[in-house]
Amino acid sequence: MRTVTVNLVGVVAPGLPRKLVLELDEGATVRALVDEVSRRGGEALRRSLWDEDGRLLRAVVIAVDGEIVDPERLDVELPRAGEAAEVFLIRPIFGGA
Repeated sequence: MRTVTVNLVGVVAPGLPRKLVLELDEGATVRALVDEVSRRGGEALRRSLWDEDGRLLRAVVIAVDGEIVDPERLDVELPRAGEAAEVFLIRPIFGGA
């Protein structure tokens, strides 16, 4: 298992805290992490992150340990076990796509 701290910036979902600490399986990807956050946030959050074809919306920015993740490469693994990762999931408050 790996520990990942997810900071939600500009993401609005009723009852979802601004910071989540998740325990994810070995080999977990950025996509799996965003899927888990979406599951916890419900349908409204899922629609604010993903399009109908399962692609991350252009306006959403994901940074893992300070590095922005290419939205075309969401299947990259999170840091290795024993290494805590910090993720920022950012959705612009205004503007953008």
